[in-house]
Amino acid sequence: MHYHKDEEFLYLGNTYPLKLIHMQKPQIHFDGAYFYLSGDSETHFHTWYKNSFRNITPCLDLIITPTCTS
Repeated sequence: MHYHKDEEFLYLGNTYPLKLIHMQKPQIHFDGAYFYLSGDSETHFHTWYKNSFRNITPCLDLIITPTCTS
């Protein structure tokens, strides 16, 4: 998969555009307004996205559990 400039990704309920940057080392960065991706960093982006979700999952559990009836 190749990413495209200004492609949008859903993150925490909002969509944010992707900016492709040139750096020697593959890297992903999110500044609250844009995702910045250097090089062909598909794996880095997927890893970062999954780890970010794992970081918020405990918070979701706290929100969902009190209203859960099971």
